Amino acid sequence: MRLILLIFLLPLSLVAQNEVYPPYKELLSEVKTLKDSIKQIEILKKEIYELRLNLETQANINEKNFNGISTQLDASSHNLTIFSIFFGIAAILLGIYVNLTEQRIVKISDESKNMLNQATQIKKEVQFLNELMYKDIKGLFEKLKREETEHIFNRLLLVPEDVTNLGRSLLSRKLEQSDFEAIKTAFLKLLRKPIVKEKYAHYYRMILFQHFLDLSLKDEQVISNLIDYFPQTIEDSFENDIVKSTQDFARGIVDIGLPEKRAEIKSFMNGVVLSSHQNSSNVYNALFEGLKTRNNRFRFYEAIENETAKERFGKLILDTYANDEPSKTEASIIEEIESLLDKKDSGE
Repeated sequence: MRLILLIFLLPLSLVAQNEVYPPYKELLSEVKTLKDSIKQIEILKKEIYELRLNLETQANINEKNFNGISTQLDASSHNLTIFSIFFGIAAILLGIYVNLTEQRIVKISDESKNMLNQATQIKKEVQFLNELMYKDIKGLFEKLKREETEHIFNRLLLVPEDVTNLGRSLLSRKLEQSDFEAIKTAFLKLLRKPIVKEKYAHYYRMILFQHFLDLSLKDEQVISNLIDYFPQTIEDSFENDIVKSTQDFARGIVDIGLPEKRAEIKSFMNGVVLSSHQNSSNVYNALFEGLKTRNNRFRFYEAIENETAKERFGKLILDTYANDEPSKTEASIIEEIESLLDKKDSGE
């Protein structure tokens, strides 16, 4: 506003001054110069205005670009977050897979080692069997038969009633003293069942009688279920079996003590007399030899209740000790034996 007022007042001022100041041309030149400056200022103002407009436009454009870039950065950050989550899950799953794979590899490695060890063991066993086949065929047969025997014991411990199928096999083969516990356990397991068929129990009694009579005499659980069945088991035994069982019986009686087993002696001798082995000299000789000492033989004679058994066993005592000097007790026994034999001879 001041500039416009100055423009209007300037000509008046110049006129007035023209009267005062003679150099009018110079003043007019200055006025012209001032006008040019004013025009130049207007032009500059216009350019400044245009520059301001351009600046505002550029600022708006920049703001829009900035907002766009910010939006893109936000979207990229969001996508990056999602990608990071997926990548983390993938990394965890990959770690689990690698761990499981490693475990499988270790397991396969261990199994391979075990298989290799088993293969090595089998190879050694095969080599051992081959050596047995070439060097000791009998030893190989015994080894295979022993493995079969152990398999039978395992079966009987599981199913005691299966003795009807497996018992004959055990009766006809050689058993070890250590096998007594397996047979005893299966037998007692059978007896604890609510209903026990006699044919099952009889097979066990036969096995115990023929293979483990000496051990059975020392086991109260077994002998209590065996003593009353001596006559039947003796009758069902072949002569070689009854001779072996008689040796075991004598050995068991000696180990325990004769006074403790009078009931067993009574049942055993009654069984011999009532069986088809009553006249077998091998049975009586096995018994006599198994008692070992003079004292045991005289004491055993005193425990016999069956008269026929006394005669047969007494004759062995008389034949062995007739020419010896007997004690008073022995002399009394010898007289009794002689009386029984005289009575038998007179009866004939």
